[in-house]
Amino acid sequence: MKILVKILSLAVLLVFCTPLITPYYYAQGLIWERTNGPTNAQVWAMGIDEDDVIYAADDAKLFKSTDDGDSWELVIDWTSEADEIVEIVFNDSGHIFVGTFGGAGVYRSTDKGQTWLYPAFGLPGVNDIAVGYNGDIIAGTMLNVWISTDNGYTWVIKNQGLPHQTIVVSVFVDYNENYFIGTYSAEERIYQSTDYGETWMASGNGVNTLAVISFAKTSTNVLFAGSTDAHGIHRSTDGGENWILITDGFPITAVDFILKTNSIDYVYTGLSTGGVYRSTNHGENWVEYKSGLTNNTILSLAINKEGVLFAGSWGDGVFKTIQSTTYIEEEINGQNADFILENYPNPFNSSTKINFGLPESGMVLIDIYSPSGEQVERLVDKYLPAGSYYINFTSRAISSGIYFIMLKSGANILAKKVLLLK
Repeated sequence: MKILVKILSLAVLLVFCTPLITPYYYAQGLIWERTNGPTNAQVWAMGIDEDDVIYAADDAKLFKSTDDGDSWELVIDWTSEADEIVEIVFNDSGHIFVGTFGGAGVYRSTDKGQTWLYPAFGLPGVNDIAVGYNGDIIAGTMLNVWISTDNGYTWVIKNQGLPHQTIVVSVFVDYNENYFIGTYSAEERIYQSTDYGETWMASGNGVNTLAVISFAKTSTNVLFAGSTDAHGIHRSTDGGENWILITDGFPITAVDFILKTNSIDYVYTGLSTGGVYRSTNHGENWVEYKSGLTNNTILSLAINKEGVLFAGSWGDGVFKTIQSTTYIEEEINGQNADFILENYPNPFNSSTKINFGLPESGMVLIDIYSPSGEQVERLVDKYLPAGSYYINFTSRAISSGIYFIMLKSGANILAKKVLLLK
């Protein structure tokens, strides 16, 4: 996590020493279990590569696990040259990029951490890093934004349109290849770039006085911004132009909102004072998701291909969910009364007619999922005007059983349980 969050979390510690029906309250079974390491670690950053190898940082030490946390090994120890590892990300080639605060900036490995490239010069206090779809490596630092276009060899400052000596605490790339940063100190707000960081403009009506420390996105590019100092989570459905506060379900004292989404667009937030919360309806409502956590000071989140969520804690290492977060438990109701999903017949033998209604225009996704959250088939992936529609789903390649039809558009999500009998 970012050094800003570390400072604020320390202060807090001193003070305090499925889709589902909305709203959703349930008797939780055991959700979390503790992994076998890193022992007693303060896990400020985690990342999971394309092979589901987990990397976790204990201050300036980097560990990895190849067996879902059952065992861990030390990859490298930068304690003598860095204060803290702040972020761990990967590009499409599987290269690892590790951002450090107080070290040489962003280190890179092309061989699973066996060897590391050290930049020719240190970046000025890295707080966060991200990888663009064009291969850019974007670093938010204590002195503006720096971007590398050559896989981390060299770095160039990109500050056109930013206030003088801007502290950048978070960086993010959405599905439209727009870059976002959260700033702190002189001006706390979101800035956006639509030209790969060449120029920046003030963005985010509704979050222009908040330090945003974490971003996340859904498959339909609904954006979430997590703030610090008990200012909650904001959501944007228009590419970051406007944001609204979504806090229903959070404790009043909740601070430092770290965000992560899974493949079926459930949103998770880790709090430095309250464990983990989950929303299954794009942030309209949040519920506790922490049964089994023995430490509620959460510093980082990561999720693997199977949908297992990992949480890095303050002092107790890494926890993981006992089952996949993509396991579908019940049906979900859309938050908009005009957002409709129906099918007939149900149960069905070989085909069923799916009717759906859209209250407003937007990108629409309709997918078929198994109860375990595995995507079986995508039926719709296109922009549609508001209105009523229908499609026919023919089950040629799937076996008998229970499935879920899931409709997503904008901030709405709706699922329907169906039974296929052959």
